[in-house]
Amino acid sequence: MKRCNVCQTECAVNAKFCGKCGYRFPEQKKKGDKLGTLIKIIAIFVFIAIVGYVINNMGDSTYQASIGEELKCFDYTITIDDFKFKTGSIDSYHEVPKGTEWIGLIVTAKNTSDNDVAISSSKFEVINSNGEILKYDAFSYKVYGNYDTLGAKLAPGGSKTGYISFSNTNTDNSNLIVVFKCGAWDNTYKIKLEK
Repeated sequence: MKRCNVCQTECAVNAKFCGKCGYRFPEQKKKGDKLGTLIKIIAIFVFIAIVGYVINNMGDSTYQASIGEELKCFDYTITIDDFKFKTGSIDSYHEVPKGTEWIGLIVTAKNTSDNDVAISSSKFEVINSNGEILKYDAFSYKVYGNYDTLGAKLAPGGSKTGYISFSNTNTDNSNLIVVFKCGAWDNTYKIKLEK
């Protein structure tokens, strides 16, 4: 039996309302309910942790590669064919600022998909011996003869060889690394610039 808080009438243990005054008894939670809620909360946290881990590690496949090696991406391949360093005068019109150098990469891109693919120079970075990350130059010195900049939209099966240039803030070439990231969820490659 349980007693009504309003009129003090004795009611059945499982009664939801007082038979005399209509008072609604508060619902009694079962002991198992707290445990069930705790298990649900833990399950949610575990799920969030797993999803976070998967997202953080997707596209985190980083590979060491070499000059001349074909780098495979989801819908295209890249090969860094060659590279050059320049200081001082590049040609009759262009000069590299004193204390810096120009780094040029010759790159071949091939579309391996059935759709058009855009290849962007922004997928490439160079890390110099100071640990600085160098982005590609918007203005490129044409020291590779007829080669144009790499930026291209390739038709299915198409390919293009072009160059990407970087301005280095020092002239120490002992530990230059090219970092090439195919895409947000695709492979990343690190290539040491050495012949």
